[in-house]
Amino acid sequence: MNAQSFRSTRPDQAALRRPPLLLSRGDHERLQSIAMGGLLKDPRLAGSLLEEIDRAEILADDRPAADYVGLGSSVEFRDLERPGTRKVRIVEKARADDDIELSVLSPLGVALIGLGVGACIVASDRRGSEWVLRVVGVTAPRQARGRQGRM
Repeated sequence: MNAQSFRSTRPDQAALRRPPLLLSRGDHERLQSIAMGGLLKDPRLAGSLLEEIDRAEILADDRPAADYVGLGSSVEFRDLERPGTRKVRIVEKARADDDIELSVLSPLGVALIGLGVGACIVASDRRGSEWVLRVVGVTAPRQARGRQGRM
């Protein structure tokens, strides 16, 4: 993709920094607990997670946040500046030997949590590099576990 076509498909900066977020009440409460527990280990990242979940719209647990990234969800996303997609599962703590699991207390996990299909966000890593990400697909936690069990 050349620079001109990228500029024409890239969402505006304000929308990239603070896209709408949607979380179930249960995820919201669990994420608050995870973030509070992470404040001593990585206060900047835990603080970023608290900021994101505090601005999210909260749904009742009996109303699923379909097509939105929650704890346990599998999410497929792409970097708008690179070809291809990546699929991960958002978890509380990722196992070191698992490339599919992504901790919600990672820069990418904080960026993806609560996003809906089609949403874009600027994600930063610990070194300050930035990527523009678009959510391509979300599989709810129960569906994600069921599909993994059949493989």
